[in-house]
Amino acid sequence: MIKKILLILSFILLFRLCPSFAVDMTDPKKLKSTGHISDFANVITSAQKSALDSIILSVKQKTSAEIAVVTIPSIAPYDEKEYAYLLFNNWKIGEKNKNNGVLILLALKERRWRIEVGKGIEGIFTSETCESIANDYMTPYFKEGNYSDGIYWGTLKIAQIISGAPLYEFENYKWGTSLGEAERMLKDKKRNITEKAGNVIVYNDEIFGIKCDVTLYFTPTTKVMWMVEVKWKSDVFSAIYPILKNKYGQGYAEEYKDEFWWGNITEQIHLRSNSDTTALS
Repeated sequence: MIKKILLILSFILLFRLCPSFAVDMTDPKKLKSTGHISDFANVITSAQKSALDSIILSVKQKTSAEIAVVTIPSIAPYDEKEYAYLLFNNWKIGEKNKNNGVLILLALKERRWRIEVGKGIEGIFTSETCESIANDYMTPYFKEGNYSDGIYWGTLKIAQIISGAPLYEFENYKWGTSLGEAERMLKDKKRNITEKAGNVIVYNDEIFGIKCDVTLYFTPTTKVMWMVEVKWKSDVFSAIYPILKNKYGQGYAEEYKDEFWWGNITEQIHLRSNSDTTALS
């Protein structure tokens, strides 16, 4: 009998010391926010959580729009649409008069996601746009069990759309472009895609007015661009040097020349993450 009493008392003490254990996550109308990032499923790394918190705060200060990220073990008995809608309204995400909030929800057990947006920004985040963001930046990671990266890149893309700040510069071949978005951007820019197979896209281009074939390489799992290969169709040095010299001056042309392998017809550029300076290989 004494052992049973001690066991009961220990459970009571545990719940008092650790209130998170007592959080009722089954009712989105009662769930309390823990900040910009409510990681109830405990899947987001501390580094990415800190980075996202800063990004979300910056977006709010710049645009007044609010982003809330929620991961949860299970949303039963609701589906992702019902749960996100009820939670969005319970937390009143976004400014009252602007209704400019965004909720990013991930339910682990059900393997479901949802991007819920306020009416004030529904024109920006259409159903098609949200689907595209998830397909390009989130679900490739989720399928591999890498929930933290999926949440991170999806939130980053949403923040970029709201604030208008570039997530990456495609024409400068910055790391972070998804395969799906690369295809759309090449189509928008009317580039001639000559080959598309697996994790590779090849297209014709002109850089500094010089014709070349550009090959974009994407990682097998997450389909994120990690390397660009440029095959020049003429003598690169003699063709580009006078263009740079006339436009920017001899000093710039000489400096630019030293940065690349001008003697090679093929140039490979290993792209680097903005948060990790180690080249992906």
